[in-house]
Amino acid sequence: VFISAKKRSGLEFLLDRIREIISLNYVTFSVKIPYTDISFESSIYKNCKIIEKKYLEDYIYLTASCDNKSYMKISSLISESHKSVKIKKTKSK
Repeated sequence: VFISAKKRSGLEFLLDRIREIISLNYVTFSVKIPYTDISFESSIYKNCKIIEKKYLEDYIYLTASCDNKSYMKISSLISESHKSVKIKKTKSK
């Protein structure tokens, strides 16, 4: 990538490439958290960026993004002790 700070050329392209590379390590997912298991919500807030939050009749619906390591940690927590929480990876943009 050619850049010139003096002429300010190539900077936008460089920033786009950096964003692209960083996003390869991130996972976007949706999760349904029943109100009976609301304590799990804090785990997502601690480890992820919340994109969308909806309060529905029986559960909270979140769309969030985090790095792969945090996603694996959250998935593990679900399988170990929060079986009522439903999680689904969504496609990256």
